[in-house]
Amino acid sequence: MPIAIYMFALTAFALGLAEFVPIGLSDIMAGDLGVRVQSVGAVVSAYALGATISAPILSALTAAWPRKQVMLATALVFSLGSLMAALANDLTLIVLSRFVAGVGHG
Repeated sequence: MPIAIYMFALTAFALGLAEFVPIGLSDIMAGDLGVRVQSVGAVVSAYALGATISAPILSALTAAWPRKQVMLATALVFSLGSLMAALANDLTLIVLSRFVAGVGHG
């Protein structure tokens, strides 16, 4: 099989993992941030909203771009959003970062 197939499979796994892992970490995140567990649910919602809102918009805006360039750009946005979320120390910044990562997913 071509290496691209393996890369796409790995990317799909990483995106799915990044979307749903915070659900299992809700208690830990809430304790570390000093907020209620219910508030941490916004982290998952922000990611989903970013992906949902950006998918049709980015598809239209990048229709003329080469697919490789689109994949690299969205992977960069996703990676930056994920890095921002990993380094964030308050819920607001984490939610914003997760939205940015969701935009890359979309």
